[in-house]
Amino acid sequence: MSLIQLLARQNLIYRKNNLQLQLLNGFSAKRNALSCLSFGNNFEGISAYERGLDLNSIGASVELTAINAELNALNNYSDNSRLNYFA
Repeated sequence: MSLIQLLARQNLIYRKNNLQLQLLNGFSAKRNALSCLSFGNNFEGISAYERGLDLNSIGASVELTAINAELNALNNYSDNSRLNYFA
């Protein structure tokens, strides 16, 4: 693997780790919201908050899937391959 490919791989792994942390933080925030009494009886506020967390989670999951596909392409790349990943 060339230096550029290694740097691209490291960048993808960095982004993947950040997205996984973002997903975990979202799940934690959702769990904490269920036990939080600061919302009172404001069910619309709770619902809007959960929808926002869900949308962030969906976006992060989609990006994580794309990054995993890019990592698989880089890992399957060989110098003898006719497919040039960076073309």
